[in-house]
Amino acid sequence: MNQIEQILHDIKEANDLIDCGNIEDAVRLSGEALANAYNIWQQNFNSRQSTVAEVNVLALAASCHCNTLATATQHNDAYGAAILSILQITVDGNSTPTIQQSLLSLYSTALYSLTSLLANSNPPENSDAREHIEAITRYIASMLYHYYVIIAKDHPSCPYLDIAYQGLNFVKDMVNIETNEITVNGNKVSPLSPADIVGDIIGRSNAVGLLKE
Repeated sequence: MNQIEQILHDIKEANDLIDCGNIEDAVRLSGEALANAYNIWQQNFNSRQSTVAEVNVLALAASCHCNTLATATQHNDAYGAAILSILQITVDGNSTPTIQQSLLSLYSTALYSLTSLLANSNPPENSDAREHIEAITRYIASMLYHYYVIIAKDHPSCPYLDIAYQGLNFVKDMVNIETNEITVNGNKVSPLSPADIVGDIIGRSNAVGLLKE
C-alpha cells in the first residue's frame, strides 16, 4: 500500500468510526490522514512536480477531518482547519471534480463552524470587528454558493449539497450572498480566481482571533 492508498484507507476508517459514534478516534485518525496528505502534497508542490493526485487526496482528507471536528463540536479547530485547507488547495491551483466537491464541503464546514462560534459568543462591540465578521461570513457564503451551483449541475448526487443548501438558507438574511463576482475591499473578484478572497478571509479571521497560532 503506497502513501496515497494508506491515506485513503485512513479516511474511510475515520468515516466508519464516525458512523460508529467513536468521534475521538475519528478526530485522531482523520487528523493523521490530513497531516500525511499535506506532507506529500507539499513535497511535490515545492519540487514543482505534478500535484494533481496529491491535492485530490489533500482535499479529501481535509474534508474528512473538518467534518469530524465539526461533529465533535470543536468548531474553532474545524473553522481553522477548513480555512487553511482551502488556502492550500487555492495555492495549488488544480481543479477536479473531487477538489470541487471537497471545497463545497470545506466551505460548508467553515460556515457552519463560524455561525456556531458566533452563536456562542457575545456580539463584538468594536465596529471593525463587526465589519470583519460580516465580510468573512459574506465571503464564505458567496464561495459556498459558487460551488453549490457548480456541483448541483454537474454532480447532483453529491452528499454535501444538502448541508450546503442548509447553510446558505441559514445566512441568507444575515449577509449579502454575492452570486456573481465577490466584492473584496471595493474590488470585484471572480470566484474562479479566489486568491484575494481567501487571503482576506485569513487576514480578517486573524484580526478577530478566529485562527489559532
